[in-house]
Amino acid sequence: MLVKVNQPVFSQVELAGRDLIVHFANGEKRRLLDGAGHFAAAVSGKVLHIVGFLEGDFAWHYYGEKELRQERIDLGGVYGGGAKLITDSFGGVHLLYFTKQATGYTSLLRHCIFQEEWFGPLLVTANIPADAAGFSAAWHRDQYLHAVYCGYRQGRLFYRVFDLERRIWSGAAPLTETQASQPQLVPAQDLHLFWQEQEKYTVLKVRVKGDTWGIPQRLGTGKAHVSQVGFAKNKEWRVFFSQGDKFYETTFGSWAQPTQQERGLYDYTWPAELAGPSCRRLFHKIYLPERKRHATPCFWQ
Repeated sequence: MLVKVNQPVFSQVELAGRDLIVHFANGEKRRLLDGAGHFAAAVSGKVLHIVGFLEGDFAWHYYGEKELRQERIDLGGVYGGGAKLITDSFGGVHLLYFTKQATGYTSLLRHCIFQEEWFGPLLVTANIPADAAGFSAAWHRDQYLHAVYCGYRQGRLFYRVFDLERRIWSGAAPLTETQASQPQLVPAQDLHLFWQEQEKYTVLKVRVKGDTWGIPQRLGTGKAHVSQVGFAKNKEWRVFFSQGDKFYETTFGSWAQPTQQERGLYDYTWPAELAGPSCRRLFHKIYLPERKRHATPCFWQ
């Protein structure tokens, strides 16, 4: 696993076997942690944050602009995967992750906050599958942290919102009536939620949040399976997806009018970047147009 970093001193973070390695912009590299099984990374301002996970109930946090300091994070339970680091508008960092439950096949979704020191862990929700692709979180310009996740029994999507000032999560609100997968929150001007549902074929749907969540809308024809969903932003946000043997893109809001594109113009990369001073966050698994399309990469978590 390799994550690119848009930061003056550091260039990328890598998990090579069980070694957690940070690469410097000058070509040097340094091993941070031996025996790591997973990591998450984010950039807040000029500060790089890396959290490395072992097979236990704690993790190691490395952070700094030039030299990386190290400190321990107590996770509140044995790590179960799925870690995401999300930066907020105030320079804080939010760590969401699964911990294993004592019995059964489900997990707890937990949340720790870093604001010069760590606070938490808080419990977001219990009894959900430990599937990293089954939940998404994003900080939005409304100054709230938003999270969606697939429930355990019927796989429906649920939504919660975190009040940073009060440090409390809301109750769960259902967003779908049928089984869903691959949820993705995109913090555009309005918060967008994309997910996939299984009808006759796998379909891609979207809801937009204003004061309340809008009605679900389907992208594409629904006559072939959807896959390879990704996002990019230049002057406006765009969503990309494959349907059958064709590849499409459309700007946000133009859901019924996708245009076919050449698949070879696009590729996946894994950078950790900033969206700008008013919209700080980590970007993962994105479609990045090549051949000098000059789109700013955006994320697929």
